[in-house]
Amino acid sequence: MTLTRTFAAGTLMLAACGGEASLGDNAGETWGGPPEDEASTEAVTTLYSGKRKVHTFTVDDGTLYALVGTRTGFELTTELVACAVDDCTNERRTLWRETAPSPSFQSLVVSSSELFWVDTAELGVRVVACSIDGCPRGPRTVGWLDTTSLITADADFVYWLDGAQRLVRCSHAGCPTAEPPHPNEMELPSPTGGGDQLVAFGEWIYAHGGRRIVRWGKDGREQEVLYDSPFPLSLFDVDAEGIHFATAILTGEVKRCPLSGACGSGEVRAVAQRWPTVVKAAPEGVAWVNSVPEASMFMRLHDDDEPSELAPQTGTLGSVVVSDGYLYWSEQLFPSDIDQINRVAL
Repeated sequence: MTLTRTFAAGTLMLAACGGEASLGDNAGETWGGPPEDEASTEAVTTLYSGKRKVHTFTVDDGTLYALVGTRTGFELTTELVACAVDDCTNERRTLWRETAPSPSFQSLVVSSSELFWVDTAELGVRVVACSIDGCPRGPRTVGWLDTTSLITADADFVYWLDGAQRLVRCSHAGCPTAEPPHPNEMELPSPTGGGDQLVAFGEWIYAHGGRRIVRWGKDGREQEVLYDSPFPLSLFDVDAEGIHFATAILTGEVKRCPLSGACGSGEVRAVAQRWPTVVKAAPEGVAWVNSVPEASMFMRLHDDDEPSELAPQTGTLGSVVVSDGYLYWSEQLFPSDIDQINRVAL
């Protein structure tokens, strides 16, 4: 059965629908099956639940890609899994599997029929790639990082920040050393909310660090500071409507800036939010997390309506993704140490 959690009146109830699979090597692990027609659009559906650690995941064109790992002694067996989001029980493939001592993975992105992510292991920190059809011989090395960093990608390049906080890029084919597209430095303070953030949108690469949002033109245009805040900023998102972010304070505001350039104080979309962070934008609306201890909640905003509660956020938050009208997130639940990947309609 699909594990579906229905959110109502502040409680989280387990409901059942669809089909379920339990893997022999991972007892008790479940992957979500086809939803029933009568399933509520307000329900939170659990696509994965198990003891394997969800390092990172993404969703593209109806397919979930996830890097999950099982620790045995001093080694970690990592599996890159792909499945149709509407039926991970029956339509699931292993693209790559490897056992190695203490690897770490983050920042999984899809571009031009390839998956790219950051692999931190004994060899060093590198960007690797695997075809969406699989890489049974292992992912290929695209480039090396001099520090752990998140990445983004477009149709031609993979981008990240070097140790001097410069934007660098590397072609999909790979490069021995990635070079800056131009020499500008970010000169940003240490970021909040889980590390540097890069977003590729249109002809720009956007970055977050501490209290600033900046961007570089892919054609070599100078760095622009789009928003400079007296308060820490949430992780942000970019779409055709603008740049969406929040002030990550107890009485935070969710804001929007136009894509045309610096926006001053920004357009306020929602007020009196509680430690808002991880803002995500989609045509259906904007979502974020009010990260109140013991009562974290995903919120959403449709057009100019008042913000409403979308779903509880009950564990240690991992990756958050929006795709095709849904919000997806991973979290680790305590004290059970169960990792989950969930989704809810925006």
